[in-house]
Amino acid sequence: MIKEIFKILLGIVVAIAAIVTVFLSLRYAKVIYEFSMLRWIAILACILGFYLSGRINKNTSLKLLPVVLVALVVFKPFRYFYFPFIIVLLIFAITTLLLTRHEIKNRNKKWLFLTMTGALICFMFSQPLILQKENFRKQFDGTLVNASIVWDFAKKAESEFPSFTLVDPQNNTISLSNFRDKTLFVNFWATWCAPCLREKPTLDQIKDKYTRRDDVVFIDISIDHDVQKWRSYIDKNNPKGFQLNTNGNEIQIMRKLGFSGIPFHVLVNSEGLYKQNDSLQMVEELLTDTEKLKSFISDYQ
Repeated sequence: MIKEIFKILLGIVVAIAAIVTVFLSLRYAKVIYEFSMLRWIAILACILGFYLSGRINKNTSLKLLPVVLVALVVFKPFRYFYFPFIIVLLIFAITTLLLTRHEIKNRNKKWLFLTMTGALICFMFSQPLILQKENFRKQFDGTLVNASIVWDFAKKAESEFPSFTLVDPQNNTISLSNFRDKTLFVNFWATWCAPCLREKPTLDQIKDKYTRRDDVVFIDISIDHDVQKWRSYIDKNNPKGFQLNTNGNEIQIMRKLGFSGIPFHVLVNSEGLYKQNDSLQMVEELLTDTEKLKSFISDYQ
């Protein structure tokens, strides 16, 4: 019994170490663009980690084996521990563990392996794979320079800004669909983000110039988990524009819009189409001229 418990603990440690190693290696290598947004990388790391854990525990009692699934918590700091994707990781982890068991017949293992491989391939091709070359950089509008697209089956024309449901400082639920037919400048930020705070004065200056424009709306969306700290900042600084918070749904929102870092700015025209624009110098020009804004956004599609 003690030996089995030791193997279970060792299996948890090895699974966590393998998963962390995959993510840290990719972060250090800087080869895959926005690898932290790719779900299939998390799935591959999950398969590797639990395969090693399963091999260590191939003779451990089936009753104790589910304990090694505790290692899935390692995905939380890497922003993969959210519903429903954590269910996907759980299924891949269980399937991988089953493939290491001698109780499972080889025929059944074959079908499990083929099913798991097919699901992994579906996840792989559902998101673009972009490699970073030498002197890679990302321009203010999201355009990538010195990048190689391995595959990208995404529909480029689908650039309508999603209608997220957020909360205001009074904890009222606000839907972004309330701002339809308006031109929006959306700023994603957080109180712990130094670059976000540095640009606040510039943003307020821009907002001041549009106080009499009912058709232009500025929305600051905080991804703070500490909602009270966010509210305190709002009360103390009284920033202009609508102040909203993701209310714990920042991972889903960030993945939906395809960004992993802040500050992140988006321009949305009156038709609901959007494009990233991190150049505050261009904001005024684009907000003033609706045709330029429309052309700016359409160039993205």
